[in-house]
Amino acid sequence: MIETRTNAYQVRKGDFPEELISVYFTVRQYGSLEADASFEDTLVALRTQCEELLDAFVTEQILRPLAQTIATK
Repeated sequence: MIETRTNAYQVRKGDFPEELISVYFTVRQYGSLEADASFEDTLVALRTQCEELLDAFVTEQILRPLAQTIATK
């Protein structure tokens, strides 16, 4: 999900403040831990998934285009 704080009117008029941008990425596990899994094992697995998804999708499809757009301003 992408959530913006700028509305369509502000974009049309070019009337929006120069503010910092934050990008959050969350990986979650729903439900209980597997019977043979520890919290540490689960955290390591979630971190691995997060890093793989960031590398495969977020960096190229969100962060790089965002940085390029900001650089052209």
